Amino acid sequence: MMGHEEIESLLGAFALDAVDDDERQIVEDHLRECPRCRAEVEQHREVAAHLAFAGSTAPSGLWGRIAAELEPAQPEPELARIYPVRRETAVPPWIGRALTAVAAMIVLVVGVLGWQIHREQGRVRNLAAQLSRTDGLNRAVRDATLDPRSAKFALTSVDGKVHVDAVMQADGTGYLVSHGSLAPLGKDQTYQLWGIVGAQRISLGLLGGSPDVVAFRAAGAKMSALAITAEAVGGAIQPSRAPVASGFV
Repeated sequence: MMGHEEIESLLGAFALDAVDDDERQIVEDHLRECPRCRAEVEQHREVAAHLAFAGSTAPSGLWGRIAAELEPAQPEPELARIYPVRRETAVPPWIGRALTAVAAMIVLVVGVLGWQIHREQGRVRNLAAQLSRTDGLNRAVRDATLDPRSAKFALTSVDGKVHVDAVMQADGTGYLVSHGSLAPLGKDQTYQLWGIVGAQRISLGLLGGSPDVVAFRAAGAKMSALAITAEAVGGAIQPSRAPVASGFV
């Protein structure tokens, strides 16, 4: 038979299924009659679930309970003088079970934290790469704009609400800067750029659903105008809708 304190010390290991069959039976019998211990077992299981799947911060007081299990309480000074602590006393088996449960929980926490750090480092690298590409594109737009041989013009909507600046170099390399005037499209749509050569409409590429600064290539025949339409994802062979914005080169 175990006392209440001994059973209480097994609750953490019991919640992680780290007790033997005899101890499990004793704890289960005790939980039927002790609501406080039942609540503590539920807390242990909830913490383990959060740490395993959500990477949540451990509840306040958790590490205090772990420290209490790792470090048995020392007697008061007066009692220590009357009843000296015997260092050679064997460690009860239930303490080993509790230490095993605590060690398993610590390993789990370290694993979750390591995974979170790796994920955040990946996000930082991706952001740095995006910023690098954006800076390079902005520099290219600036250089093309300063080049006296480049054609500078604008694509606008009929009502004037959409205004997209454009610059095209002599070799056909061009850039569009929407300044946020192109409204974001749904996931099933994309903006498409068209070059006008006589009566022909030539696709110059897909711009995505929310373009800001975009590069394009218009090599070959001289373009008299450019137009932007909203098309289904994947683009169209010929414009299927009225232009969102257009302008002469």
